[in-house]
Amino acid sequence: IVFHQVVSGLFKIKLRGYNWIHLYKREIFNNIEIKSEGLFMLAEVLIKAKNNNIEIFEVEVEQKQRLTGIATASKFSAILQTLREIIQLKRTL
Repeated sequence: IVFHQVVSGLFKIKLRGYNWIHLYKREIFNNIEIKSEGLFMLAEVLIKAKNNNIEIFEVEVEQKQRLTGIATASKFSAILQTLREIIQLKRTL
């Protein structure tokens, strides 16, 4: 929830989610350079697409609870990397 609020507030973009299933037209990457490598990468694509006046559509999908594996987004190192990437993008826009 905090990640969503930070991204929405700082970059003035209103979406229900940033890190779910994404489908893109290949040509958007002709105009967008992605620098993030972690959790923030998918949000960076959406922010830059919006800034390039590319239409973004959301389609609701059913989310199911994780059955196996361990979530890594809440690790301290992942949080620090995400914060660094958010700050870098905010400075460049």
